[in-house]
Amino acid sequence: MKVAIVHDYLNDYGGAEKVVNAIHELYPKAPIYTAVKNEGKLHKAGAFLNAKIIAPKINGIIGPLKKLFIFSYPIYFENINLQKYDLVISSTAHFAKGVVVNPHALHICYIHTPPRFLWGYKTETSIRDKWWAKIPLKFFDSFLRVWDYNAAQRPDFLLTNSKNTKERIKKFYKRDSTVIYPFYNFLLKDSEIKKIKPKKGDFYFTISRKGKYKNLNVIAEAFKNLKQTIYIAGSGSTDPDLKKYEGANVKLLGFVDEKTKISYLKGCKAFILATENEDFGITPLEAMHFGKPVIALNSGGLRETVIPNKTGLLYDSPTVGLLVECVLKFENPKTKFQPNKIKQFADEFSKERFQKEFSEFVDSKMKVINFNYHHSE
Repeated sequence: MKVAIVHDYLNDYGGAEKVVNAIHELYPKAPIYTAVKNEGKLHKAGAFLNAKIIAPKINGIIGPLKKLFIFSYPIYFENINLQKYDLVISSTAHFAKGVVVNPHALHICYIHTPPRFLWGYKTETSIRDKWWAKIPLKFFDSFLRVWDYNAAQRPDFLLTNSKNTKERIKKFYKRDSTVIYPFYNFLLKDSEIKKIKPKKGDFYFTISRKGKYKNLNVIAEAFKNLKQTIYIAGSGSTDPDLKKYEGANVKLLGFVDEKTKISYLKGCKAFILATENEDFGITPLEAMHFGKPVIALNSGGLRETVIPNKTGLLYDSPTVGLLVECVLKFENPKTKFQPNKIKQFADEFSKERFQKEFSEFVDSKMKVINFNYHHSE
């Protein structure tokens, strides 16, 4: 049986790419088609080491300018020749679901989210808020929404990462989907993680990419008012708007490596999030792995892992006042958490569990269409 994997972009290594790597481990002979690749970054993370990754010949030009080519990606994915494959697995938050497969092939698509920028959700950039971009982008987005809806009808079966995203798929694509929760893991071996010492001190921690919907300014202002210390890491902490909050209580770390991140996760009192409409959310589970409660906005997929008074606390609106109130509730001696119970909950989101559920789903669907999945070439 011939298998192919398709993913939007492989020029970075985040949660979606970890999922694709786990899928590729199940089908190690399958080539991976993508619009952009950076194998150096992937290999540095220890991922896709023996994978055959196929991208356009102008990949070197597209890479740094990926977002400028956004309107060409539907055409690219539609024109990938996948006619020789019996099983096509696409993984997407943008356009990979739009591939055209052999009429007799099985196409299973794992949707991380419908494209946030097309369906009214905030994204990492704010270009659509600029006056000079609104009119042309409104025209292009209208075209892409029609294409995206039609593309979402092509896969035979849809998988997704959360009940939250399942609801989006039903709303925008009018299709049902099956939830297979993703997983968290670290770039280091367990033996290496055990050797990492916790960061000393009395502090809270968060790590995030850039993006207004991450609401890092809310976190920074809340902790400035609280007189409690928070360390903010990740590309989001380099946002110039956060500089005004930096001081005794708000520490901006910028990019941190895996060892440093784990040290802060081990040492913090709790992990803080203010992200709106998160698709699922992997970083809360990383904190929970070390028994740390998570204080998060009551929004999106975060509600599926941050269970009030069990794995953390939720607050209802991304405002400074409500976050301050939630942190004060956490600081109350009457509020107690059991680190071992939190870790047990997080451990349910393992890669082994994900791969087992994924392969069983594919196996069952292959049998339905009379393929013998177990006899690979």
